[in-house]
Amino acid sequence: MWLNCDQQFQARDACKWIVGVLRIAMDHDCEERLGNELIALVDNNKPLPTLKVLQERYLGKQPVPTIPARQHDLNSYDHLLQGNWHRTEVVGHA
Repeated sequence: MWLNCDQQFQARDACKWIVGVLRIAMDHDCEERLGNELIALVDNNKPLPTLKVLQERYLGKQPVPTIPARQHDLNSYDHLLQGNWHRTEVVGHA
């Protein structure tokens, strides 16, 4: 597998590909299925899929997590806009 990967991809990309494939196989419990697919490609002299293709195939679309955001108080800019930036007053927001 490494020989085919190393021939198809640049050295850095080949390393990344191998590590990525191992990670997909381990984290998503698909070692046998993924391994069989890649071995069949190598045995039939077909190119290996890119890591992106494998991620899309085996990981699917992952939902984007909602990250709550809090906007700071915009009134704090009034001091800057009025030229009062030299004040040492600090307004904390918890």
